[in-house]
Amino acid sequence: MSFSKNGLGHVGSVLMFMGGALLAPTLVFAEPATPKKPAEAPAPSARSLRQKLSDSRDLLKADRGDAVEANLAKDAHSQPKSAAWHQEMAANLLRVAFSAQEAGDTASAQKAARRALAQLDRVEALAQGDAKTLASVSELRGVIAERLLGTTADAVTEYKKALVRDPNSPSARHKLRQTDSSENAATQAK
Repeated sequence: MSFSKNGLGHVGSVLMFMGGALLAPTLVFAEPATPKKPAEAPAPSARSLRQKLSDSRDLLKADRGDAVEANLAKDAHSQPKSAAWHQEMAANLLRVAFSAQEAGDTASAQKAARRALAQLDRVEALAQGDAKTLASVSELRGVIAERLLGTTADAVTEYKKALVRDPNSPSARHKLRQTDSSENAATQAK
């Protein structure tokens, strides 16, 4: 995985890995330049990761989102409360959201998505002046709007905002084209 100079990283379309185990295709932030935990720590098993996602979904069903975030924070590698840490928390909450969505639990998926958006608000506040990170935040908000909240218009707005912040972002440009073509196809089908 690549490291950025400022440790904030950026979003790219890749296969998501959590603790070395393949979870699902989604978005990932580059790892921070200074990990909090030693690199030689053993990666959790795929079974324990599935269990953590399941436990997180159960906590969301019980309206215990703070407990979900507390559990996810235990596994965070970044400096606590930094922009990179909030990015990592947002990415972990999205893993939970997509897991809940795959399990057919739309309510929990949307709860996790809203918590991820709150983490992205914190990233945005901490990363002022870092165009790539701010573009990544907008791009990720677009993904949340499109895939988890079902608000295509908000997704288009966020993808456009990402391109204003970083005009050279091929992934934001691709997502915008993809969303526009999907929206056009839906309009023509009516």
